[in-house]
Amino acid sequence: MNSLLQNQYALEYLAELGGAQSIDVVHLLAKNGELDEFKLSEHLGQDIKAIRRILYRLHNERVVSFKRKKDQETGWTVYIWKLETVKLLNLLERRRMDALDKLEEKLNFEKENQFFRCVNGCSRLPFDTAFEVEFKCPECEGKLNFIDNSRIVKQLEKYVKQLRVAG
Repeated sequence: MNSLLQNQYALEYLAELGGAQSIDVVHLLAKNGELDEFKLSEHLGQDIKAIRRILYRLHNERVVSFKRKKDQETGWTVYIWKLETVKLLNLLERRRMDALDKLEEKLNFEKENQFFRCVNGCSRLPFDTAFEVEFKCPECEGKLNFIDNSRIVKQLEKYVKQLRVAG
């Protein structure tokens, strides 16, 4: 689990789900197993309401779960939170695969088309669309010139390779 929490992609995903502070919450849960929200708040030096917001966001994605426990001294219900490592890994894998699918789709589109860009930088259009507008920019009427998209293709291939290796 520690290697997962050092993975930049996983950290970005957690921050996206629950804010930057959610990374610290997940680290504590991974380290300690189960903690109540008050201990999380105390360890992180954060307001309990802020910690609860983070936990609820993470819970909505099923990254954390909780169980209720009645405090015998106060009679209050305490929520004990736990990191759902397998669910987090599954979410990350699903997200990686979705990103890979989108990148491969974009890569295929770039490989299968020729592109034209407005001399004023307004538009970038595939050949079919450029032909339909008679090679005039639909925004400013400027001339559309052919552009070489080989750098874009190479960059997309690099990203696709990185996502495939990450799996």
